[in-house]
Amino acid sequence: MRKLGSRHRKLTTDKDTTVARTAKEELASLAKAASKAKTK
Repeated sequence: MRKLGSRHRKLTTDKDTTVARTAKEELASLAKAASKAKTK
């Protein structure tokens, strides 16, 4: 039972990490687009 719980927790953590990473990448691309617009 305990093993299953830790496994589930790891999956949840991985999911959260992926979401955070995607959000970070989106912010980075937005920042890039903003700086590009500023240069123009």
